[in-house]
Amino acid sequence: MHIAGDQHLPAVVHYGLETHRDGPVAFAGPAVNVGYPRWWEPTKTGRNKTTGTPGFTGDFPDHFGNPLTVLAYKNGPSDPPRPVLEAVNAKTSGLGVVRFKKSARSFSFECWAYSAEVTKPGTQMATWPVTVNQFHNYARPPRICRR
Repeated sequence: MHIAGDQHLPAVVHYGLETHRDGPVAFAGPAVNVGYPRWWEPTKTGRNKTTGTPGFTGDFPDHFGNPLTVLAYKNGPSDPPRPVLEAVNAKTSGLGVVRFKKSARSFSFECWAYSAEVTKPGTQMATWPVTVNQFHNYARPPRICRR
């Protein structure tokens, strides 16, 4: 698993090494105070996307042609509102949380807007939380190396 921070676009992606979804899962949580808006806008809709997720999720090639699967993301508006608190939320500022559930061998990524009411259900950013099973993280079959 790859956990990132700073001022990245809030996203959960599944890297591909040889094919889609055979590498580790990565989570870039939102920054507490984003200075500028960021976007994920590929030119084509992703393949094999999960039902009910936005059009920019699914399988894509990255800039170098490597397989990449986008599981969740949060774009801000191209023209953020002017009031300070509204602008902070619009630019996808917030808080990221990773929860590990040992008994289920899974981990969940949560993504909360800056002013979200975290005690109320359904207040996370759209498409979150994302739960991944341990066995789907780096899902390549083991190889035996012989000399």
